[in-house]
Amino acid sequence: MSKVRKWLVWGFVGVPLGALTLLFVAGVLLDAGILPERAPWHAQAAEANKPIPPTPEEVKTPMGNLVAQHWTDAWLRTYDLVRQATQGDKDSDARLRQILQRCPSMEACPTPENAFAPISNDMADFITVQYLLGAYYLQLADATNDAKAGDYAFKYLNIATLYKHPLGAFGYAQLRQHGKYTEKDLNNAYAFYLESGQGGYLPGALRAAKVAIDAKSWGYARNAMLLALLYPVTDDERAELEKDLRTIELAALNKTLVTADELPRNITVF
Repeated sequence: MSKVRKWLVWGFVGVPLGALTLLFVAGVLLDAGILPERAPWHAQAAEANKPIPPTPEEVKTPMGNLVAQHWTDAWLRTYDLVRQATQGDKDSDARLRQILQRCPSMEACPTPENAFAPISNDMADFITVQYLLGAYYLQLADATNDAKAGDYAFKYLNIATLYKHPLGAFGYAQLRQHGKYTEKDLNNAYAFYLESGQGGYLPGALRAAKVAIDAKSWGYARNAMLLALLYPVTDDERAELEKDLRTIELAALNKTLVTADELPRNITVF
């Protein structure tokens, strides 16, 4: 059985049961139904051809307003539920339990193709709860140095990432970048930061670029920065991103240049 498969089996069965003994149980879903497909954020930005200023009505979550609408809606339905459950509210525990039981296996709940693929409300809630629990346990682990909480954080964020949650991918990438609660893997970190950026979360693209820059992988850094430049940012922000892109491209060029000292002795440099 592959490592990913093992984590999935553990996550779907072991994580919810283990979490009950660690802190709390889980929740209910509101109405189910299929949401209409929403065009990816970069397509919307290209059509507008100008920065899209967020309004208070649009930005209701830390994800911003460029992720698929089903992620925002699910966050608004489940955030308070998870918060209350972690604080010991029994009704919230019972409702959260129902959400966690909706997907007993990968076969029962296939993964969406990408972060913008339309999914049902109950599926969006299930995935979002995985992210929120992962974020909660990560915060708990960092505050208490509890390795078991860190293990739960990894497993919940792993499931959220497999199901294409933009912040799930970002949180999972953080774990892989720092290697505090799981094996450190910068290639994985870059890939999932980039996936987060492709899902409408700008910090994902920027963090992917930073990981690649630190590793002096200029081609990967350039790809991540080009992704960031697709976002509808302000003129000042765009100028900064373009400046960073030029720096990356110059570093990549310098790496390919040959100095006079590196040339064969029989070649004359004019």
